[in-house]
Amino acid sequence: MSTLEGEPAGFGDHAGKVLLVNFWASWCAPCERELPQLKSFYGTLDRDLVEFLAISADESRGAAIEFIAPFDVPFPTFYGGPGMREHFGYDGLPYTLVVDPAGRVVEEVLGFGSLDNWEHLQRTLRAEIAKAARARG
Repeated sequence: MSTLEGEPAGFGDHAGKVLLVNFWASWCAPCERELPQLKSFYGTLDRDLVEFLAISADESRGAAIEFIAPFDVPFPTFYGGPGMREHFGYDGLPYTLVVDPAGRVVEEVLGFGSLDNWEHLQRTLRAEIAKAARARG
């Protein structure tokens, strides 16, 4: 995994935070609908406790850069390439993980579907953030 500019990157840069890890691709219509929602939600959260990571599964870095640019996302965006599917074992995109500060996956969501699914993801993330805040004291 690397930044969109090609610099090496990894999850370790965000250790100790709750992570929302979102896998997307330029050819994924639901991803295009989901990114503005993630951007809006991100703006409501305490960045000391949480970080969003958007990882492209595109065939080419250029396609990822071209797709993501108009969204002006405020969270870190990476290029993972098509190998992300094999590495993480998802069946489609978008694919989103909620990871606790210890690095455990506490929720995974495939697709961007119903309002119930979106609200469930938000509740799960907020609950993990609350746990992290309590643990910090």
